[in-house]
Amino acid sequence: MRRSKHRISAFSLSFLDIMACGFGAVTLLFLILKHDATSLETADPLLNAEVNLLQEDLRVGEEALVALRNSLARVDESLVEAQGLSARVVADIEKTAANSALRPTRNSKSKPCASRSKRWNGKPPIFGNRGMPTMCGNSSVMVNGNI
Repeated sequence: MRRSKHRISAFSLSFLDIMACGFGAVTLLFLILKHDATSLETADPLLNAEVNLLQEDLRVGEEALVALRNSLARVDESLVEAQGLSARVVADIEKTAANSALRPTRNSKSKPCASRSKRWNGKPPIFGNRGMPTMCGNSSVMVNGNI
């Protein structure tokens, strides 16, 4: 077999072409980009005004949110208070109803309504003792604040 007479070189012409293209690209990037750290760009005053307006709107919105949350907390507290009060009132009503059902009435030993109507010639009075309306049967009648 024949050996080639060309030697392989690490610095061939194509390698040098690639290195030159890379160096040119880096140089072009540095020229295009402003890399001067001492120059400061002044911001557009219209954009600054817009940013300030948006920040003010944000602050007002956050204040309104805080006010609404506080109001919601107060409403929740009053709701819990009202629920507790209503439960207490319902319990008092039930207790009063249970006590009045267990207490004997004043008229529990009275005669039936039919016998009362005979006593007044078939016409019972519209008002009972001391001008208070009366009820027939064993229901309670309030007379002078007593049951």
